[in-house]
Amino acid sequence: MNGVSKNTATPAAATTSRRWSIRTVILLLTPGLASAVFAMRDSAAPALKLSKDRPALVFGAYMIPADREPLRDEPIVSRDFDFLNKGRETVRITDLVPDCACLSPTISSREIPPGDFGRITLPIRTANEPAGLNEYLLTVKYEDPKPRQVTLTLKVNLPEKQLVIQPRVLMVMGKVTSEHPYVVTISDYRPGSFRTPMKITGVVGSSSLFTAESAGHSTSDGVSKSAVSVTFNEPIPAGQHKGVILVSTDDPLFPTLQIPVVVGDQKRPADEPVRISPDAARVVISTAEPEKSLGTTVSFDIPAKWTVTHFDAFPPALAARVLTTKPVTAETVRVTVELAVSALPAQAVERGVLTLHATDGSDPEMVTVPVSLTWK
Repeated sequence: MNGVSKNTATPAAATTSRRWSIRTVILLLTPGLASAVFAMRDSAAPALKLSKDRPALVFGAYMIPADREPLRDEPIVSRDFDFLNKGRETVRITDLVPDCACLSPTISSREIPPGDFGRITLPIRTANEPAGLNEYLLTVKYEDPKPRQVTLTLKVNLPEKQLVIQPRVLMVMGKVTSEHPYVVTISDYRPGSFRTPMKITGVVGSSSLFTAESAGHSTSDGVSKSAVSVTFNEPIPAGQHKGVILVSTDDPLFPTLQIPVVVGDQKRPADEPVRISPDAARVVISTAEPEKSLGTTVSFDIPAKWTVTHFDAFPPALAARVLTTKPVTAETVRVTVELAVSALPAQAVERGVLTLHATDGSDPEMVTVPVSLTWK
């Protein structure tokens, strides 16, 4: 009112405002001075440190999202994660750890020089996966040279169920008896499967611990069902043992089905520790030149009182060769074995087992290592 604006500052206020403006400009233009001012306000605050310890591997994407529409009806879905070594030293990939047995990850190279690109391929066997949105994780462990790890996420929208295997993994814990067989059911939900059902042409088990065989076929509510009977042979050596059942079919889309088996528990006598490194083996199979296939080297730390009788590998196309046997301690011996390929395994086989056989006096001993087969 009376021509005087409400926002007109008093001379004192204007002077104070100009002083704060000048102080603000000085602080912004002089980082060191700003730090000193704030340090005086709170002398107990820790000094700010900028970390230069950055991971060497940088991925183009750490998560691949799912498509809105379900994927096509395929036994294997595959996606790629590309990455770059932005460090100054060669990166060594030490392990790829999937969160699901349905994943069979591969990598373009285990050693990536500075400035080089690499690729991790993540195939998913969809035969036994639920329909709809599914999330899968892969932990990548590497050294640059500091030990590091990163988790990659893959999301996929799978179509309505086709082939469902129940149970997905045949697990038998505690006391094992040969009197009662276990049954694995393979249900085919594909349209028309009850009119032209998939036929089982062969069943093979990976271990002398169990016997597997076809147990007939039935149809109900438009669903074709096949059964596999599994009988465990007594006695089961101490420890937990891995195995696999390969089911061959006349279906061109699913020529081979693979059923993981776990029997026993992880309890061993306190004076008989067993260590395996790595705890899962891998073989990269060269389809064109099998002799150039690459297999993992596996080390077994076992009690020195054991007598190793032999190694075997499944499927039969895999071979195990002992590289070294040397004492680690007075009570422990390390046996190092290399996996190789003597011929191409059966089509689409992606699971196997490496088994160490030994005796402790008259008692049989056994150590098993799961093997993933990757085709290229």
